Amino acid sequence: MGCSKILPGAYFNRLQTIILLITSQETILVAAYSASNYHGNIYTLIYAARGNKTGQYELASFTRPPAGNGMDTGLRYPEDSQMHSRQTAGVSRVPGIRLIRILGVALLLGPGGASADNATIEIGIIPTLSTRTILTTYQPLREYLEEQIKQPVILVTAPDYQTFIERTQRGEYRFVVTAPHFARLAQTGAGYVPMVRVKRELRGILVTRADSNIETINDLRGKIVSTPENIAVVTMLGLQLLREHGLEPGRKVTVRAYASFNSAVLAVQHGESDAAFTAQTALNQMPEETRSALRTIATTSAVPHVICLASKQVPPKEVERMTRLLLDFSEDKPRGVPFFEKIGFLGYVRPTAAELKNLDPYVAELKRQLAVSK
Repeated sequence: MGCSKILPGAYFNRLQTIILLITSQETILVAAYSASNYHGNIYTLIYAARGNKTGQYELASFTRPPAGNGMDTGLRYPEDSQMHSRQTAGVSRVPGIRLIRILGVALLLGPGGASADNATIEIGIIPTLSTRTILTTYQPLREYLEEQIKQPVILVTAPDYQTFIERTQRGEYRFVVTAPHFARLAQTGAGYVPMVRVKRELRGILVTRADSNIETINDLRGKIVSTPENIAVVTMLGLQLLREHGLEPGRKVTVRAYASFNSAVLAVQHGESDAAFTAQTALNQMPEETRSALRTIATTSAVPHVICLASKQVPPKEVERMTRLLLDFSEDKPRGVPFFEKIGFLGYVRPTAAELKNLDPYVAELKRQLAVSK
């Protein structure tokens, strides 16, 4: 199976368990390792590799906290799973031998015992898309950083935006890749240090089915519009655009919030809504059959795009080193250039103080939404 390329076991303290399942359609390998995060704490890292008859393999991973930790969260796999709610880590069987549905990524803060040399660097990725898409999309960046830092790097996420924000505000992520207003909140409220932002501005786009008779935003009167969660900046921009066209949400148009960008767009495809707000970069990461079935009818105003930050616990020299690596990744031809071309990010640059300050109105709305949801 070429498992040495899939399971970097040398990075971890010891192999605990390995399970190999072979069916007529797929080969599935599950391996559990003892590992340590940057706090030097011990936890269990599970890798699952799924191979089909063509020899192609897909990889997912999750961490399992010590018993009683109480921090299990929902991270679903494979591609048809969305992050909606808290779940307990485990593996379940589904019809057709599509066997792996891995539930559970958790950041662990239990008693430790590993040396700093084996510390795993965790990067928190905002859950804008399905877990499979996140892992696949950011794999080139993970590999690049791992090679440069000479330490294992793993990607972690959360089941929803609110959980992701809460973990960020508690400082649970050493490094974080997040939405602009989430980033400003992390900076002002939790002491995170902004490193780089995406060059491209973030604009919400309003999409409908390619065969729909809806031609402009004004045709949405009395219709249903799907959005990501209410605290997503794209949703905030989208609702602002609707109001600018006299379409007051809840009165002139029905707005339904979904758990992710994927879910909001899929609602249009499945006939649950007439149009959806999403981001172009998010749409770029969706399957071609999804993109080709949609067309854009309106665009929102712009804000800075995704921002990468470091925890206040990270030494300044390490922050600067990571910043330089991220900037250099923009010019890395084997992985960086294709990564940015695929997503449409155009590379990384350092954010300015003025750009961050301009996000404050969206942070105020974010705080209001978070207070309402409690």
